Parts: sequence; C-alpha cells; structure tokens
Amino acid sequence: MPKNLDEAILYFQQNWTKKELDDFKKKSESNAIADLHFGTGLWIRNNWVRGNRDTALTN
Repeated sequence: MPKNLDEAILYFQQNWTKKELDDFKKKSESNAIADLHFGTGLWIRNNWVRGNRDTALTN
C-alpha cells in the first residue's frame, strides 16, 4: 500500500509493462482520465481506498 503519491507512481512504474507505461505517457490528460477511470481508477479505489483504510495516501 503506497503511503504517498510518489510511492503510488512507483508502484505503477514497477508493475506496468514498458508498453503500458509508454502508452499512458502518450495520452493527453483528458484521454488518460477517460480511458483509465473504469479500469485502473476502480482498481485504485478498491485496493487502496475502500474498506475504511486509514492510510496516509487517503488522508
């Protein structure tokens, strides 16, 4: 569980493939938000936020 934004970014840098990272970097901000909202966004919510997690990241 990441404790801050830097650790959250590091998680994806270590767990996404080079192609996934490159594809993400090439997206405009609006496309990245729209494309990742229901995939990665839900995963972050379900794994790092929900369930009354009292973590530095959510605070």
